[in-house]
Amino acid sequence: MQFSRRVSCRLLLSLSIAVAGALSAFAQPVCFGPDGLDGSTTTCCTPANVNLPAFPIIQSQQSKYMCFLNCNTQLNANVCATIGPPAPAQAGGALVCGIYTIRFTFRTCGGAATVLWSGTMRAQYSRTWVVSTVPGTVPDVQVWRFLLNGDLVPSTSLPTGNPSVFAPCMPAFGNKMHVWGYIDYAGTCIASGPTFSVAWALNHGCDSSAHGATSTRPGAFHASRSYTWVGPSAGFVIDPVNTTFSNGTAAPNQDSIRKNRWTAIPSICSFREPLQISSVIPQGALCPCGAGGTQYDRSIFRVVGQCGTNVSAGFAFPIPFIQKRIGRWTSATAYPGLQELVLDEGYVSYQDGCTATTLTQYLQGVETIGGFLPFRAAQPPLVPLDRQFEDLATANIGPNNSALRIGSPYVTHYIINVNYP
Repeated sequence: MQFSRRVSCRLLLSLSIAVAGALSAFAQPVCFGPDGLDGSTTTCCTPANVNLPAFPIIQSQQSKYMCFLNCNTQLNANVCATIGPPAPAQAGGALVCGIYTIRFTFRTCGGAATVLWSGTMRAQYSRTWVVSTVPGTVPDVQVWRFLLNGDLVPSTSLPTGNPSVFAPCMPAFGNKMHVWGYIDYAGTCIASGPTFSVAWALNHGCDSSAHGATSTRPGAFHASRSYTWVGPSAGFVIDPVNTTFSNGTAAPNQDSIRKNRWTAIPSICSFREPLQISSVIPQGALCPCGAGGTQYDRSIFRVVGQCGTNVSAGFAFPIPFIQKRIGRWTSATAYPGLQELVLDEGYVSYQDGCTATTLTQYLQGVETIGGFLPFRAAQPPLVPLDRQFEDLATANIGPNNSALRIGSPYVTHYIINVNYP
């Protein structure tokens, strides 16, 4: 079984404007195309197959490592990241639908590069869309997003005496630090084949989330410190104070919910359940990592699908749904454009629309706000997407157990994709 390697992006030879000045009337460019998972109310909970291109290795990308102390920037360091190509996960010799592994290696930058951290991330495919990098023109880039989690391991070169560099939790857990986040692969739509760039982030929270009482790695290690890696560093401004929190109510079909059918491994993918409505409402900035900062917000979060899925976050949970400000990219020409970055996590009540059972789940994921003008990667006509992208994955023990797991590598049973205006 092989994934399609039809990675060349071709523009339609005849692209016309039905209504002058109306971008939504453009014919859809044929980049790689839809991923095969878009569904309707008649396909909820039914099996599907994903169709993705092959993605390349990313060599020595200029990136940032940062430590936040009391929710303020304590350390801002330049590192270089090598990101291996996504490798399809296997079970019984067959490829598992939508599940990959991606190797991250962080080094110092320059000729005598020294390894600092390395680790293999579990990568859950989330969704795809196309963007116009030049306003008012046909979309010229297709983006594929994955949600990540795994352990980073420090090298012997990492100085152990600095808690802003060497997280104090690592020795207690075999020198492993659990991180989670996302990566976007952006491929240009050109006849000779795409050129890929990536934008991504990894995060390790302070003790209240990463090592709290419900964590698989509990303890008191770095109550006031959290750690984040971001790439690319070009044009990225760290801002734990003024970065925008997601806020709004999504319109129907902006965007969807999806379930992994682990009982059918390796064919676990299912069609997306269209969104009925969703909202995220900030409730006031706070700092769960000590005093003095406003980096986080405890938010009301709700998602309702058209086939019975119902997700809600309440303040009674041990870790409420929180948004963490990271910063923004400021380049108007390179992907991801003028875009803000926020990372989210927290408990939710999750009613499974396929089984009508209600579970307590834990979400981790990303918000990207702004960036290039996005559209659905689907058949014509071109459908615009709202620009607050929220992608979340549940953190579960394993394929046969949907109980939550916090603080160590997990698999995902449910994926949420929402766009807010």
